[in-house]
Amino acid sequence: MQLAWFKTANIYIGQGLVLLKISHEKTHVFELASTMPIERLLVTCNGLVKAGTNLKITLSNALCSSINVSIPAEIVRKNELQAFLSASAAEQLNASGVSFKCAMDSKNKSLAAAIPSNIFNAIHSWAKEQACSISSIRPMWSVVSQFAECKKTNIKGFVLHEPDGTILIVQTQNNNLQTLSWHGQLSKDIRQASISRALVGFEMLAENIQNFNFSAKPRLDRLNSSAAWAEHWSAE
Repeated sequence: MQLAWFKTANIYIGQGLVLLKISHEKTHVFELASTMPIERLLVTCNGLVKAGTNLKITLSNALCSSINVSIPAEIVRKNELQAFLSASAAEQLNASGVSFKCAMDSKNKSLAAAIPSNIFNAIHSWAKEQACSISSIRPMWSVVSQFAECKKTNIKGFVLHEPDGTILIVQTQNNNLQTLSWHGQLSKDIRQASISRALVGFEMLAENIQNFNFSAKPRLDRLNSSAAWAEHWSAE
């Protein structure tokens, strides 16, 4: 068995899309039908990811959604919190009967990430079959929140455009985070109109919002970023 303990692989997964970057090798891009189940998407990496590789998994907002939360004071136990977050995710995402694995934002308790349990379990099962370890599973919007452009004092939020949807996250006047998402590939005009209406509702000026675009193909107008997928980022 060939081991690769020194290897790290970054994997981005969206609806019908997988990007695989192993250490300093060229990025592999796999584009499939948007309805392809997660198990079929992960198979594209078989044979490329060697046993012992450390995996860093990043999911699009369509697969790992952001949800607004307000935790009741009486919820103190971890299992109670998970049950509450899962129920909140099912309600906000119109996914009645679906179980979610959720995690709170580390700095702001008004926002959480929600992954359908079947997707979460499928990723772990696949990694185990490949004899690989997973160091992290996170949404792409959490990566964007760490960009230097988002930490400027005048910036109160950002819009992230991904191949399978768009997400808006803003910091309101009471310092809570609010989020809205639009799944699927919308035309630029419809997308911009939707974002403009949302900003009015949040009483937020467009000049206080950063716009980012993440694409499957490398961009010539790429951001000056050290992120794992630097060549796929651009400002919109």
